[in-house]
Amino acid sequence: MRTLSQVLGVARADFGERVRAQSFSVAVILMLLIAYAVATGKLRLRLGHYEGVMNTAWIGSMLALTISTFVALFSFYLINNTIALDLRSGVHQLLAASPLSRRSYCFGKWLGSTSLLMSLVIVLFAAGMIVQWIRGEADYFDFAAVLALMVAVALPMMALVAAAGLLFETTAWLRGGAGNLLWILCFLVVIQVSAKVFGPWSPALDLSGLELIRSNLVRCVQAVDPQFDGRFALTFIAHGNFQSIGCNPIEWSFPLLIQRFALIGVSAGVVLIAAWRFDRFVDADKEPVPPVASWRKPYVVSLLRAGPPMKLMFEELRLMLLEGGTLWLVGVSACIAIALLVPMTAISWVLLGAWLLPVLPLSRLGCREYRHGTQDLLMTVPVLQLIGSRWIAGFILLLASATGVLIRYAIENDIDGIAAVIASACFVASLAVACGVIATSEKMFQVTYVALIYVGPLNGVPLWNFVSVEEGDAWRWAAYAVAGLLMAALTRYARRWM
Repeated sequence: MRTLSQVLGVARADFGERVRAQSFSVAVILMLLIAYAVATGKLRLRLGHYEGVMNTAWIGSMLALTISTFVALFSFYLINNTIALDLRSGVHQLLAASPLSRRSYCFGKWLGSTSLLMSLVIVLFAAGMIVQWIRGEADYFDFAAVLALMVAVALPMMALVAAAGLLFETTAWLRGGAGNLLWILCFLVVIQVSAKVFGPWSPALDLSGLELIRSNLVRCVQAVDPQFDGRFALTFIAHGNFQSIGCNPIEWSFPLLIQRFALIGVSAGVVLIAAWRFDRFVDADKEPVPPVASWRKPYVVSLLRAGPPMKLMFEELRLMLLEGGTLWLVGVSACIAIALLVPMTAISWVLLGAWLLPVLPLSRLGCREYRHGTQDLLMTVPVLQLIGSRWIAGFILLLASATGVLIRYAIENDIDGIAAVIASACFVASLAVACGVIATSEKMFQVTYVALIYVGPLNGVPLWNFVSVEEGDAWRWAAYAVAGLLMAALTRYARRWM
């Protein structure tokens, strides 16, 4: 009973602290925006040429799919700093001196993070009830079906995400920017492998629950069209004529629920691994603010002298190139070779890969001084000079990363393509500087940039597809350039209040 009391105490304290944070408020707003997208038809679930009537089963399936993909992917960044919060607040000193065990602490943190994520799920499903009432296509609301989706589909997935966040945080080399990017790769691979391995013979064991929901929706369509091949997509693109069909909720059975709840046991196993790796704050006080290394001294000297803007820009660019290191050079070389070999229809994917290379240096563009304790030195540098030099350095780094694509466009005499790359580079560089200055951390840009890539290039939403070059897209390139310049200008004023 004492252990249970300790676990619940840690979970309650963690949940209470996080629910008051600004990031949680932003997450709630995003949940409401997802519900708004469903209500207005901007987010649609398509099964071939069929679309369901907006009843409880159909809306619940849409929201459950959204939770298992988009929400689960990005909610990781909301909870993967649970131990860091205790370090920053100084609570770790009290915890280290208490009889609290590593397992009790980690399980409490896991329970608190899972509760936080489930509160977002409740907000989303509550908004889904309002969506059904607004659409008015079905009068009856099946509360039991919604509750089953929340408990049997969303809860295991959120528990896995919370456990993964704890494991990443207790593993030294998975903390920070590298772990944030690696999570995206791990998530996409694990979800795909789980669906392929467990989907055919036991959809309930699919980690995300995608196959479980898909199989139920396919049965509903096949009742109308026995020749239906099972294609489905959750998309932001709405085009074509679709036939409306009725949708029934999933028929839950005891064995099916046991298989879903077994995934919570898998999450508990991951938490045990995290507890085994957790050092219980032994080395917490031995990790001071990262010092300014020898290769950063020219950058510090430039800040102290507040010399010409170009000199500061070159030091910013030099610093980012050193942070990118050999991996960036090898990646750019590979992108040049690939860009010269692939057909023009695939050049957008080469540009996307090229602009994923400098994500870590770009994410530090506006907040590097907070990582290395040099923020006081910036008081001597004019704001416009500082922001301008960083923006130009990021812009040049992006163009250098896209060298292969620019060469290919020049060979093809594609002036529109070159203009699109320049406009997009303006937008991304401004986004990096703005996120770094406003959040004073790397995470905001990493999450925002990945979210844009997920919505735009990967899901084909034209407005946010900043790597696509198609005829008639000049207005979008201009919009990217103007948005980038506006963000750069606003960042100048935001800097004065940070």
